[in-house]
Amino acid sequence: MSEATAIKEIIKEISDLTMYDVFLSFRSKDVSENFVNGLYEALTQKDIRTFMDSEELEKGQDLPPARKDAIEHSRMYIVVFSENYAESRWCMKELVQILEWKNKRKQRMLPIFYQMKPGEVRGQKQSYEEALAKHAIDYGTYKVKKWREALTEAANVNGKHLLDGNRDGWISSIVEEIEKMVAEDKLTARMKKLKMSI
Repeated sequence: MSEATAIKEIIKEISDLTMYDVFLSFRSKDVSENFVNGLYEALTQKDIRTFMDSEELEKGQDLPPARKDAIEHSRMYIVVFSENYAESRWCMKELVQILEWKNKRKQRMLPIFYQMKPGEVRGQKQSYEEALAKHAIDYGTYKVKKWREALTEAANVNGKHLLDGNRDGWISSIVEEIEKMVAEDKLTARMKKLKMSI
């Protein structure tokens, strides 16, 4: 195989790594369907490939392989923290996996604090404190320690605080920021490909 062919193969492999521009993580139980669906539609209208799965998993069920693959093969992540996000074991597992890939590949994440303050997530206060105490009984302190660390790490990332205001304004602000992030990421990926071909 010639060097040029090998380089083309590597470039193809890199471009195939991302199936989605954005993976959207949220707890459908308490995030307004209008907000999440509106956000998803606005992102897709801007040709931002977005993975959204609103299916609630049954107790004892693990994350489906399709969801794990979508996390692994997404360019960036939107995590919508809401009052009952930490109550969901699957949301917590998703968050840990998101942060693993974010850190491994130096990817971006936009946390959205939906009707709550970042400090509630960062410090695991109020509903988060209750949910994690229950999880510690059900799943053990070691696993919950990882979840607490993930919540703190994610809440320390600059994000959007959606306490008051109109839904459409929130969505357009989020989409504008994601659009910039995707464009920057794609430009960086192209620059890397060009350097590899030189």
